[in-house]
Amino acid sequence: MTGLITKEEIGKYSSQILELLERERINSIERLEKRLGESFEVQDGIVKLEKRPSGLGPIPTGLANTISYIVQGKGIPIEIRLNSKDNYVFMIVKSSSELEDYSKDFYDEIGNIIQSKKFRLSFDKVWEELNRLS
Repeated sequence: MTGLITKEEIGKYSSQILELLERERINSIERLEKRLGESFEVQDGIVKLEKRPSGLGPIPTGLANTISYIVQGKGIPIEIRLNSKDNYVFMIVKSSSELEDYSKDFYDEIGNIIQSKKFRLSFDKVWEELNRLS
């Protein structure tokens, strides 16, 4: 298993996050907050729900409710940070190919592009974006 992450894998991981959110009835920021600290096994890894530093880079801009898809040997291909205090969602996707509407931030040591997209806080927009990726 190589550490490079394909667009197809991003689609699969996005679908698995959507299925998990639906199955666990996590359909709002309030419901997500009630489930922080939990981890769920999914087909290709683990999805963790937790409070983590927000923003990208060495200086966090506070804490955000975070949905992280973790895959052994590939790290975190998809991370969704919902920052209620500053009213935004920050999506970070790691893939070997460029994704439409995402900013290329940097490359990891394997050659994946760390890409991000920021938008106004909305759980519905998170669903839309995961659907678009899948």
